[in-house]
Amino acid sequence: MSDNQGVPGATGNIGHLYYVRLNTPLGKFYKIGFTTMRSVNDRLAFQGTGDEKYIDEVLYFNFRLGALGLEQSLHSYFSDKAAFHKYSAYVDLPLSRNGQSELYYEDVLELDNKFTPAQAESTRKAVELAITMRTYASEVWAKRVIAFSKIALSSLMVLAKAVGWSIKKIQAIAGIKPAVIEPPASVLEDHKKVRLFLAELKREKMMKNLRQHRELTIFLLIHAFSNRNLEALMKIISIEELGIDIANSIALDLQMFSDYLCIPNNCCMFALMEHMNHANCHELLTKPAADSYVPMIKEFVVMRKISDMSIHLPDDPIYAVDSEHRECDIKFDDYFGAQEFIGLLGCSYISKTPFKHSDTDASVEFSLELEDKETASRFHLRVVASFKKSQPRFTFPNLNELIREYREQREKDSQFAN
Repeated sequence: MSDNQGVPGATGNIGHLYYVRLNTPLGKFYKIGFTTMRSVNDRLAFQGTGDEKYIDEVLYFNFRLGALGLEQSLHSYFSDKAAFHKYSAYVDLPLSRNGQSELYYEDVLELDNKFTPAQAESTRKAVELAITMRTYASEVWAKRVIAFSKIALSSLMVLAKAVGWSIKKIQAIAGIKPAVIEPPASVLEDHKKVRLFLAELKREKMMKNLRQHRELTIFLLIHAFSNRNLEALMKIISIEELGIDIANSIALDLQMFSDYLCIPNNCCMFALMEHMNHANCHELLTKPAADSYVPMIKEFVVMRKISDMSIHLPDDPIYAVDSEHRECDIKFDDYFGAQEFIGLLGCSYISKTPFKHSDTDASVEFSLELEDKETASRFHLRVVASFKKSQPRFTFPNLNELIREYREQREKDSQFAN
């Protein structure tokens, strides 16, 4: 991610901007920093202080133009939230002379899903106690002093508010408008760059969460299938839609108005061919297959077998075989029958490629490597899961081509064996 992507016109040294959560003896802190080194570990270990042992999680580490300038702008923007003052280097506090002034109690960049306000308050109290014990060696006395100071501070705050309210009331009666001091132009420009950067981080975090959700959904789907848990499977996907997706993959090599019309013609289903000329021929042709795959899928998930592999034609005159050609040699099953897939279903799913995300299409692409248990031949099945709707939809490759490849390999292996 470079400065011309979210922080236009940034200048300064080129290097890595990083954001890390540290777990120190006084509690958890967050550090924004810049380094030209290869990692946050190398940066904190550079002076030999051993501070690298406090690294809890690196939340951001990115090479970018103007990283040093952006880091300084971020510290300026969050100056009121800094844990310590600008030149802080106390030996009894974390990261002495190694970036102590760059620490924050709160998750200022909002990249840590584990952060809680209670965590920040706990660290603040530990630091407050450590500072007070510089004067009072007894922890008991130090805590008493802190409690007394808070009571006194609370009283002063009440008084300050009352005085401030009185001053504002007098100004309002006198018609005096309080002066508004505008920050310098350079500060306003720095703050603009920071806000653009924070918006960029927010978008990236949202996309990261979406990707994790999609990957988790696929893992849960695989887990449900592996454990033959049909109920869990049906909470993730629609079996009816999966049947349609499989039927569509079988029909990928069919050409409109040629092979499409050949199927009803060869099966002596002339009424279907006539209807296909005047309606959505793809839906009419694949509907029987899609509907038939639903019970097949359910049975296979639970039993790992398919007892009825027939494509059941709807009870509709348009799917009837012409009365004069009832002894037709070619059946609808010859084109869409599940018997072709039994070999593939019997394969072992031995590996998968890393997920390839498309944020534009809201999809995840991955590949399964199938291995024929008898011949040890391997086939790759590329699957695209679309998350545009509440339940994922799947696009498979041309399964007929994969079946042909599988069948040809089986024949070659059989001839070789003979």
